[in-house]
Amino acid sequence: MWISQKLAFLLGGLILPLQLYPEWLQSIAWLTPYPAMLNIPGKIAFDPSITDMAAALGIQLLWLAIIIACGFWMQARAYETILKRGQ
Repeated sequence: MWISQKLAFLLGGLILPLQLYPEWLQSIAWLTPYPAMLNIPGKIAFDPSITDMAAALGIQLLWLAIIIACGFWMQARAYETILKRGQ
């Protein structure tokens, strides 16, 4: 929990805006769901535009689909394990 919180602060742009990070750290940050949860809503609040909102919605829907797919995969694996052990 502690590590996830610190990663959210760092990679979500809560410590500094992502635009101030070095390019390599920005690239890593955008590969995680944290900017979609924390950086994009703040950016839209201060500089609203339709194109930014549409892009943000697309990114957030992509992360939602990835997380739901991972949840279904983990549930299927757990179900298989339970059936193998007969419990």
